[in-house]
Amino acid sequence: VHLPKLLALFKTVVPKLVNNKHKGQYGRIGVIGGSLEYTGAPYFAAISSIRVGADLAHVFCHSNASAIIKSYSPDLIVHPVLDCVDAVERITPWLERLHVIVIGPGLGREPSILKTASNILKLCMDTKKPVVIDADGLFLLNDNLNLICGQRNVLLTPNVMEFRRLFGEDSEEARQKMSLLGAGVTVLE
Repeated sequence: VHLPKLLALFKTVVPKLVNNKHKGQYGRIGVIGGSLEYTGAPYFAAISSIRVGADLAHVFCHSNASAIIKSYSPDLIVHPVLDCVDAVERITPWLERLHVIVIGPGLGREPSILKTASNILKLCMDTKKPVVIDADGLFLLNDNLNLICGQRNVLLTPNVMEFRRLFGEDSEEARQKMSLLGAGVTVLE
């Protein structure tokens, strides 16, 4: 972990706290995730962002997960769109309003949902939107690391098993793969 690099990344996405701002100017977070089986992960990702100072947290989830996630907290804005045929079109207008996108918590591995998440990730990369990729978002990258190679403001948060799946078990192989990502991608194991 390169702590100075990580702190510099945080400074680009966390606004300074001052008294003359209104709701939404301290951070608007979007979480792409949440399926019927996994409702806690997107909730915790979104509510944690609020607890550390963000004003608004949106969760873009599977329609079967929305009522459950909404019941956890009235503070979250929940969009039950991930399983819609036009999910990307429904989410796209929100992307420009959000400061950071978190992809993966509770996403699941349904192919159509993963395709939607992949398309959202591509849009984020095209618009230089800061992205955190976790959980099943990392699963999405297993065969598609090129989606983030050479990009900026990308943070990967793999656990031990996710790290091995992405970069291999051999430390030299892992270093080589990580070096291909470029300086704008931070891996926080």
